[in-house]
Amino acid sequence: MSLPQVVLKKGRDMPLKGGHPWVFSGAVEKDVDRSLNLKPGALVDVLSADGQLLGTGTWHGRNSIRVRMVSREHLESFTKEFFVKRFKALLKAKRELLSSDTTGFRLVHSDADGFPGLIVDIFGSIAVFQLGAEGFEEASPLITQALVEVLSPKCVVKRSDDPSSAPVVTFGENIDKAIFFENSLKMIALCQSGQKTGFFLDQRSARLALRSLAKGKKVLDLFCNSGGFSLSAAAGGAVQVTGVDVSDKALSLLKEMVRLNKIPEKACDVKTVNRDVFEYLDMVRPGSYDIIVCDPPAFAKSHDAVEQARKAYVRLNRKCLEKLESGNILITSSCSGAVTMEDFRDCVRIAAGQSGRDVRILDLLSQPADHTLKMSFPEGQYLKTFILQVL
Repeated sequence: MSLPQVVLKKGRDMPLKGGHPWVFSGAVEKDVDRSLNLKPGALVDVLSADGQLLGTGTWHGRNSIRVRMVSREHLESFTKEFFVKRFKALLKAKRELLSSDTTGFRLVHSDADGFPGLIVDIFGSIAVFQLGAEGFEEASPLITQALVEVLSPKCVVKRSDDPSSAPVVTFGENIDKAIFFENSLKMIALCQSGQKTGFFLDQRSARLALRSLAKGKKVLDLFCNSGGFSLSAAAGGAVQVTGVDVSDKALSLLKEMVRLNKIPEKACDVKTVNRDVFEYLDMVRPGSYDIIVCDPPAFAKSHDAVEQARKAYVRLNRKCLEKLESGNILITSSCSGAVTMEDFRDCVRIAAGQSGRDVRILDLLSQPADHTLKMSFPEGQYLKTFILQVL
């Protein structure tokens, strides 16, 4: 049985052959027959202009990204065996990238791992998968079955990008709070009630970097969420840590993680502040902190919002740098996929100029390796983090 076919224009197959997972509408010579009235997410075969099969992907006829690739070979339908084989291969590859004292990681990173819109995060013995695009909704039971076979978890939770869609436990115990290890520290993910999949695993490298810089320092953690940076600073020997967020729930989780890791109060004074970050920065006296961590939510969720996001990044980083003195450190991030690394660097450069500070780049980080970033798919880079020192 053959699938509907999408035929590319002559010479427009090279990105796909090189590993790029998207087929844009401008590359398409012939869409599938409109009389088929395909549902978004339906499987289609993609062919070059000379009829060569380039693989199978999910159909998104109303979008500029017409097809998102699933397989470089013909795939008739989704089966449990398909997911088991892929998950096993990814599990082997991802675990080889992690230290033995880390049990929280990303098993499936959407298009970069060949699963358009699908995220699977592992928190110790709990697996959480999140659907962000059409194509895998009907295959959800197969995803659960495959995760159970490959991981033998205590619990599998299904989540969606759609805020109106409540999390569902699809296998095992009804667990929300999952404890896992990140570089030997015990972290807590809220698998059902937290944001996204329950914890932001992608800042693992930056948290470890902060831990190595924090000894004897006073650290301000802005947009701290559940407190991964704050905990890392405390574990690294910071004498004072202040976590600022507008969520009481997140701040409570930070305090719980500090207790869970038995951080002595005498060793590190961990404070939490429920306040708008911009308002709090206006109250901070320059020199009050040795390190400021600034990890805001995405300011640009689409390309239409990039200009406003740039202004927000400039303003926020200017305020942070104004509070730092010579030798102090700013760890600043952008998780807006629509904002490129160069865009963000430009924002920080302008912010430094406006604040009258000159800074040097100590390190430049992206998402960790389990959040797959392919050379052939630069659009997949969303996380940018600069570790800066004021001169």
